[in-house]
Formats: sequence, C-alpha cells, structure tokens
Amino acid sequence: MKKAKPIRMCIICRDRQNQDELNRFQVNCDEVLFKFNSGRSMYLCKECLNKDDNDFAKSLQKVIKNNTNKQELAKKLKERFLNGEYKNS
Repeated sequence: MKKAKPIRMCIICRDRQNQDELNRFQVNCDEVLFKFNSGRSMYLCKECLNKDDNDFAKSLQKVIKNNTNKQELAKKLKERFLNGEYKNS
C-alpha cells in the first residue's frame, strides 16, 4: 500500500500542493532558518516567490506578525530560493 504524499499550503496564496513542490522555511527570533530540527515551518509556492518584490513583502507582512523587518525577510527568501542556494530536503 502506497503512502499518501503530505499536502501543505502556501502562506501567501493559500494554494495546496505536495510538500516537495513547496519551499520550506522557519522564522525564529527574527532569523530565517532553512535547517529544521523542530517547530513550525512555513511554505511558499514558486508563483508567490516570483511576485514583484514590493507585492511579496506586503504579502509577508500580512502573514508574519512578529517584529521582523519584512523587506529584509523577503530579500533573504528570494535570494535563497530563486538563486538555487537552497534545495528542499
């Protein structure tokens, strides 16, 4: 019997996709983490990552409610995921 693939939701567009198709990250103490031990993770789809920088930062502002600088967070996420420095694990 085959196991079902986990379904996760993009935090911006709220589209549901297979977990391996989304980009995973965590925000902990104003720091973006890409290596995970435990805790809650967030997922972004490729379409949302390709949004204009200002639209992407505004969308993150609505979702992430802590005191993190949203412009800096958006920049880090785009650099990491779009430049190929990150591989889903």
